[in-house]
Amino acid sequence: MIDMQDKDNKPLHDAMCVFKVADFTTEIVGRYDRENSLFYVQRGDGTRYTYAWGIEWFRVLAEKEWHDCWGGLSDICWRLHKAKVGACSCLTKTPEVGYHNPTCSYRLFHEALVEIDSLRSKLAKIRQVGSKYDTK
Repeated sequence: MIDMQDKDNKPLHDAMCVFKVADFTTEIVGRYDRENSLFYVQRGDGTRYTYAWGIEWFRVLAEKEWHDCWGGLSDICWRLHKAKVGACSCLTKTPEVGYHNPTCSYRLFHEALVEIDSLRSKLAKIRQVGSKYDTK
């Protein structure tokens, strides 16, 4: 996994985190403000609750979930590619998807793979936006 913390054990960018404040009985899901070195939760009305001290532990959520999604998509693509081979249910003997019936299994597998590739591109762009805050 890519390291999401600096040498002082702080998140590398304004990341979504789950954290535990000393003397609180619950865990809090909020963000880390690297510029001001504090964790915070912001309500819908704009009120911001900050926690600059007493943090017992935290975990960056976005990075782990991003890696889980990316790995999961790779596994799904591999299985769909295997299932697509010989899956034609409309008896069209061409790899050109446009000639297959819209309900053909081969075509449906292909369309799912195209949608997954689109999703992977979007995830990669999200990752690039997040990494511009990284200092490493």
